[in-house]
Amino acid sequence: GAEATGLLLNTTANVPVLRNSGAIRATSTGGQHDARAVVDLSGRLALVENSGTLQATVTGETVTGRAVALDLSANATGAVVRQAKVASTDAPRIQGDVRFGAGADRLELMAGMLEGALSFGAGEDVFVLDGGATARARLSDADGRLAVDIRNGRLALTNTEAVAVS
Repeated sequence: GAEATGLLLNTTANVPVLRNSGAIRATSTGGQHDARAVVDLSGRLALVENSGTLQATVTGETVTGRAVALDLSANATGAVVRQAKVASTDAPRIQGDVRFGAGADRLELMAGMLEGALSFGAGEDVFVLDGGATARARLSDADGRLAVDIRNGRLALTNTEAVAVS
């Protein structure tokens, strides 16, 4: 197997908004390489709206590769990821890690599920769970300025270390 990428925005891309109502997937077999569903190298992707599936999967006997659903780590000004139902039949999900950059980022799970590591960079970040959404995640924040707002949802942390949130 080799590294797999579903959607790649190169350094010169100018795509400020991504709306997904279908499926963007990447799968890497063999276990040694990363699978990345969406990668923004430009740092210009400021809004991701998901009512479908963003999924990265790494399979094999010995898995050392990372499954990254959404990589926005090049964004230094802040990004918003919003997952919600558009139609009543939607079952939105993010499976794989979500990586934010150095700006003030916001993750809003208003429906569906998320499973993977959530990595917030520097900046005053916000994580909102509402609409019955569920998240099973390893949570990290580069500077300890992450506000977590659980309104109507469920968060199961897989961290083995303490996490500073407000």
